[in-house]
Amino acid sequence: MTAALVQADARRMPFAEGTFGSVSCFLGLQDIEIGFGEEGVRDAVAEAVRVLSPGGMLVLLDEFPLKRFDALLDKLPVTVIDRRERALDVRWGRQVAERAIGLYAQGWVAQARVADQVAQEQTRIEAHSRMVAEMERQLDTQGYYVPFGPVRMVVAQKVG
Repeated sequence: MTAALVQADARRMPFAEGTFGSVSCFLGLQDIEIGFGEEGVRDAVAEAVRVLSPGGMLVLLDEFPLKRFDALLDKLPVTVIDRRERALDVRWGRQVAERAIGLYAQGWVAQARVADQVAQEQTRIEAHSRMVAEMERQLDTQGYYVPFGPVRMVVAQKVG
């Protein structure tokens, strides 16, 4: 069996309906939200269900609250069969956290799809400032930085 890598937009996948027995998205919905908002997230989840074969499994894992996953799946032809929440055991000191935050802020700019150079820099500064404030809060209160979490996972099966 061979595998092919396909670069595509998660909101409009180049696959026929019912192509896959399983579809998963791990920590990708938050990136879609940055670039395309709530509508983009809804479109991506609906598209994942579209390309899923009947009886196939959908696995979504992200920082979204479980109620948000429920709302995203509410009108789609799936049945939720499992839901989990886990705190991640990630503990960074200041040096690692500062480096990661710099990279995350740059990534935020790319995900936000801001074209203008001035707006890109403003977006980076705002994202960086928010993340640094959260890092300082965590370092002060718990002595380490956790970059994200907890994560929540929903497993759903396509009906029909």
